[in-house]
Amino acid sequence: MKRLNAAVIVALSWVLVACGGSQEQVVASKSGTASAVSSPQANQDLVHGEAEGLSTPGYGIPAEGVDRAAMLQKLSRHFNGRFANEPEGLMGQRQADAGVKVLKSFAKSDGAGPAAVHRFFNTLTGVHFYTISEAEKARVAQALPHFNYEGSAFFSLTAADAPLSPVYRFYSIYTGTHFYTISSDERDYVLTNYAQYFSFEGVAWFATVYSGPGWVPMHRFYNNDTGTHFYTTSEEERLRVIATLSFMEYEGIGYYVRADGAALPVSPVSSSNARGGCLSPSSTSESLSCDGASELPLRSHVEGNRQLDVTASRFVALPGRSTTDCTVDTVTGLVWESKDAYPGTRGANRRFTHLDRTDSPQVVETRPVWIAATSQFEILSIPRVPTQAEVDSSDNSQAYVDHVNGLFLCGFTDWRIPTASELLNVLEFGWESFPMPNAGIGPYLSSDVTTFQFDGKNTAGEAQRYTVDSVVAVDSRAAVSSNANSDGDFVTVKPRSGSFTVGVAAANLHLVLVRGAAVPSQSRYSVTTFPYPRDAANNGVIDNWSKLQWRRCLEGEIWNGSTCIGQPISLNLYDALANAALAPGWRMPGIKELDSIGVRRQDASVAQWDTTAFPSTALSSNPKGVWSMSRHWRPIYDQAQGKQGLPGYQASVQGTTLGTPAASISLMSRYKTGYSRLLRVHP
Repeated sequence: MKRLNAAVIVALSWVLVACGGSQEQVVASKSGTASAVSSPQANQDLVHGEAEGLSTPGYGIPAEGVDRAAMLQKLSRHFNGRFANEPEGLMGQRQADAGVKVLKSFAKSDGAGPAAVHRFFNTLTGVHFYTISEAEKARVAQALPHFNYEGSAFFSLTAADAPLSPVYRFYSIYTGTHFYTISSDERDYVLTNYAQYFSFEGVAWFATVYSGPGWVPMHRFYNNDTGTHFYTTSEEERLRVIATLSFMEYEGIGYYVRADGAALPVSPVSSSNARGGCLSPSSTSESLSCDGASELPLRSHVEGNRQLDVTASRFVALPGRSTTDCTVDTVTGLVWESKDAYPGTRGANRRFTHLDRTDSPQVVETRPVWIAATSQFEILSIPRVPTQAEVDSSDNSQAYVDHVNGLFLCGFTDWRIPTASELLNVLEFGWESFPMPNAGIGPYLSSDVTTFQFDGKNTAGEAQRYTVDSVVAVDSRAAVSSNANSDGDFVTVKPRSGSFTVGVAAANLHLVLVRGAAVPSQSRYSVTTFPYPRDAANNGVIDNWSKLQWRRCLEGEIWNGSTCIGQPISLNLYDALANAALAPGWRMPGIKELDSIGVRRQDASVAQWDTTAFPSTALSSNPKGVWSMSRHWRPIYDQAQGKQGLPGYQASVQGTTLGTPAASISLMSRYKTGYSRLLRVHP
């Protein structure tokens, strides 16, 4: 509640400034004659428009007759003193600016490139002026001859998207210069204490307080001689100023801007459409109104960086194309193949093998074998290597990929097999289906593969341990018994061909193709520090791909500066949600968010997370699933508890090399226990 009230107060301060708290200011004209004009009003769209003060005579010219010594003393002692000698202090609590942002519209990250921020040099003040607005650039060049255009200084964003924050701009009539800050606290401090010196003009552009690939620091200096600020993204310039200009006081990194105009990645995580409402520990069914004092709310939208428009179709046709061939996922930007409803080459019900070599066991044959020692037939599952004819078959996955690319389907020749995460990201968990045209329920093979072992018999009836090259498959429907304390798997491991009796049967799978950028494997995470009890510095990571903000340790573990120590707490879903509610600013992830940080390696025995970004000493000795706050609609009965309720979703943290590897996404009775990993609240 305190955070909301603070946001409302900030909103009111915006409104008051925007309405023009009109104090009379003295502005020096070019002739040196002072004239009284109204303070420029705050313009909330400086990004695309221009400050009203640009039309005022004398804009960008220092005022005369000002007690500059008194002004400098006041600014040096208070304004600059808030962050002086604290290079990291400028970042501080501003992490909150990337959290809930009231009164702002959030633009969908559609891959548009950042815009250039233009730099002018004011020859009368010796200070630079920056603007991202093309309209303002044109006005300055036309009307203010004392501003010399120097080109593009850096790149930034023209619209907000998590984890971006607005950069605010102030104008000082007394110095004829501008001040820029990403800190809402600093903005309010200036408005409260220095309104006589600084007039608020609005939002200049959007940047971030988080570092990451493609982002460079914006360094900030304070000029103790003039009471103005200097900004630079050049490390060479920063060091030169520190070494040669003693009156320039380095204040640290103000925020991060784009290094170039390259397109931004699309946020890849979408809503699961899993059931919302409330979770109660005592009721056999859950309400939607959250009336009970003991009920915990679940959000229907917990994945990704923005709310989905439920009135709009997620999958649309490419311009000039029909949805019968392919559709565009408006959330991720990926293009998916549309399957044919009728039997044929691209028919929805056609199944495929996934064989790619003839020197590794990839086929599992399940057949009756006569065992001489027992004088009877036994059903055995025996792996073998594929034949070259099987690898070259038109029913093998690579042949189908080549066929679709040969068709130039929808004008593309870069169709590929999707990863398991890409399939899970389009899966509508609440409806148990893939929403692409004629896609059905699966299971679908993915491009992720693994190797594991199982114990069986050879044709002589002797015990033998087999190794199998396998594929990760994704199904839209978990096999859950409605009257058992059991779980169901949405992600399973299957042989690349044949049938498999150790786990679940058929291995020949459905196949749908996709095209578009895959998950980056390099420079994906940036280390940062979040406030969290007992944690040392660098206890969090920013996923530069999904833009989500994660705590590195599981709940119960402590970050000691280099790894997670201690034992993670194991709780049922209700208790896990209650525990997360005790950490302000944090929450449990949705199942797609949780899956987005998963790593499906060839060796299924390793932890299913990036162990550099998310280290844990406990997972190898006591592996368990990790809870999400997504929930399934179909009740199951938990025999151990004697209760019925809606199950939840867990992501496994570790597989096994013996027997069928653990699925990475499972449906669990909410009374079972699991670990928790929290992420930061975001819009």
